Amino acid sequence: MISLVVVAVILLWGAVFQHPQAGAFKIFPSDASLNHQEITEIAIVTKGAAVCRDIATAQGKDFTLPANSKLTAATVQTACSNSNSVLSKATNFKLAIVQISLNNIAVDRKQFSGAHHFDNEAFSDGRDLITKGIAKLKINLKEGNYKAARINLGIVTHTLQDFYSHSNWVELGYAGPYSDLIKPDISLAKTADSKTATCKSCVNDNCNDNILPEILQNKILTSGYFSLILPNKPAGKCSHGGFDATSLKDPTGGINKDDVNSNHGFLHSQAAYMAINATMELLEDIRQAAGETTFLRLLGLTQTSALVFVIDTTGSMSDEIVEVKKVSINIIDSRKGTAEEPSEYMLITFNDSDVGLTRTGDIDKFKQQINSLSASGGGDFPEMCLSGLLVTFLLTSSVSSRRKREVSDSQSSSSRPMTQSEIQLYRDLTQVSGGQTFEVTQTTLSEASKAITDRFASGLVTVLQVARSAGNAGNFSFPLDTSLSNVTVYITGSSLVFTLYSPTGVSQSDSVTDGSLGSIQTVGNLKKIKLQSKSQTGEWSISINSTSSYTLRVIGQSSLNILSYFVEISQGGHSDSWGQIFTRPSTGQNATLFLSVTGGESVTLTDVLLVDASGSSVVNGSVKSVGGRDYLVSLNRIPEGTFGLQLKGLLNILSSRFQRQSSIHHKGSRITITAQTQNTARPGVPFSFNFTVATNATAGNYTIRARTSDGFSVSVPSFLNVESGRSAQGTATLTMPSSTESGTDVTLTIEAEAPGSTDLNYATLRLTVSAASGRFSGWYSFSMCLSLFRLFLSLLV
Repeated sequence: MISLVVVAVILLWGAVFQHPQAGAFKIFPSDASLNHQEITEIAIVTKGAAVCRDIATAQGKDFTLPANSKLTAATVQTACSNSNSVLSKATNFKLAIVQISLNNIAVDRKQFSGAHHFDNEAFSDGRDLITKGIAKLKINLKEGNYKAARINLGIVTHTLQDFYSHSNWVELGYAGPYSDLIKPDISLAKTADSKTATCKSCVNDNCNDNILPEILQNKILTSGYFSLILPNKPAGKCSHGGFDATSLKDPTGGINKDDVNSNHGFLHSQAAYMAINATMELLEDIRQAAGETTFLRLLGLTQTSALVFVIDTTGSMSDEIVEVKKVSINIIDSRKGTAEEPSEYMLITFNDSDVGLTRTGDIDKFKQQINSLSASGGGDFPEMCLSGLLVTFLLTSSVSSRRKREVSDSQSSSSRPMTQSEIQLYRDLTQVSGGQTFEVTQTTLSEASKAITDRFASGLVTVLQVARSAGNAGNFSFPLDTSLSNVTVYITGSSLVFTLYSPTGVSQSDSVTDGSLGSIQTVGNLKKIKLQSKSQTGEWSISINSTSSYTLRVIGQSSLNILSYFVEISQGGHSDSWGQIFTRPSTGQNATLFLSVTGGESVTLTDVLLVDASGSSVVNGSVKSVGGRDYLVSLNRIPEGTFGLQLKGLLNILSSRFQRQSSIHHKGSRITITAQTQNTARPGVPFSFNFTVATNATAGNYTIRARTSDGFSVSVPSFLNVESGRSAQGTATLTMPSSTESGTDVTLTIEAEAPGSTDLNYATLRLTVSAASGRFSGWYSFSMCLSLFRLFLSLLV
């Protein structure tokens, strides 16, 4: 029996560690094959173009796509924007495609679930996943939760697309998609029962006719069996093929059409285009159910963003509140009827002890709410000011001096200047979130608001963003490419001087308000430089000298931008895949970024860098194309401290250098939080699962917190004692009201904070409320593979 055990070890080693030959539609592009990402994007851009054409025709407007040009997100977005004035010209369409595609790809991490891939003749279960996912998606749209809807759309489309690669639908001679897969109330076609043989062994490597003739003649539906480790399948059944243990058992071979080199790769193109048509059919079903406006928001072809105001209503704001209301109304009105008009408005008011929230899609009701604001009450410096998501702060002198406090006893005891550490907190928050902090006076508040209005325009991109400490002079260069327009330089800081240099060597100092390079506006600690519209292309530079800390940001409008997410690569039987991680990356460890370049220009990437707040490069990534202008970027380490992403390259048409930088910053962590759980919970029933906290840094009691997106009750231990290099386990229990609607998506976040608040990390999980009991759908770890292997050995011996 020794030789048999050795063979088993070799088979397992190959199955777990080697690159699979076949799985789902491939993730990485190869030969003439189409992968899941390409199938999904083709379907979305084609359907998006069709809907925009229908709208334009109904409105009597022209709809023009470039002649003899391949449909892309950029060309469709441009055509849709031209045909309908309310359609967004920003990168929302590509962002939606990326969000949907990433969640489509991530389904391959569920490699052991036959239902998710229509393996093992799991047609009923596979159809249930699709129809229940569609139902959840439609609930998401009804609630205005477009992100959750895109997540569910990605998950559903993967399973739907796999049907055409893993079943024999194409071999049966059908010319169109199987429409019943998206309809829950219709019986499925004739499927093979567990005792019906469906395949014969392939002849050598030729599997072209391995499906039994009687299966084809009688139009009986079957799919291949798949197992990464154990070669078990019912007698006479087809296998998936490739690195699939069942394909070694008679009948050998497989029937998958995942790429042109698969066992049935000669039918790959038919299966792929069938999958595209099926995805488009699903999109049309969603359109009919949700309506065109909601459908276009789902695809990012109209604005889905919210305009949010966070306003201090304590008594110290009594002098400013009238001007604040005026500025807010002007911002709202300036976007009405334009591409920047939001789909939702939110008002967050705060004072010393309370936070108020107004949320509506009605612009008139929102303006009434703004106009009804008044300032009253107040004591010490308001502790609730960070309860909203704040990106750009306007700090007036009254905030700094707190000169007018309405306190019942002693006014003088509460009048104190804002400390430098408090001001720095605002600066740090805006540096991380992509905004800036402007310190102005009450009299210049309106002027300051007008000065930053262009920061809310559509299609804004960041070319350069840096922050320097006091007395740290700097010389900064930045290329401006041909796609950029309306370029503006923002500098914040006091007691500073600067000189701007054009690509031709012309210079302009800060003392020249209207010069040959641009106009300079000074409001409080802000200096805004609006570059002249002519001759902007080329390598620019600016030198800054200051006795205090300062920030520099160069922005402009362009269709060329970057979308990026940290992802986790998974290897397994259903091909390599990746999924977005909803946690901080691990400091000092390697990581992978998914990067998508948006815009109509053809580009060549030269550098993808992680840069610190000062603008210095800290890590240079290795780039691999995964189709189109989507890339995976391998990073050999995550640096200490905060960092941003900077991309450099060439516009191929004119070889113009371009540079883009992410507006937000990231921060790694030495804490790791993992959770393995079901993805469904029942209303009114406590739902518990375990999570693990590990660290390679400070040992001690780690503070644990948890919250949900809907404010549902969730309990976790207050502390976990974690040793350095070790882990500790806790239990989270979530309880939702019994009235919670089935299909509701819930986002649950668990946080772990190190002793002394020296480090923090979080893990975000998605759960779905279901009236029926959920079933396990978590991932399988390598330790589970080893357990299965030990079971396999025991059976052999």
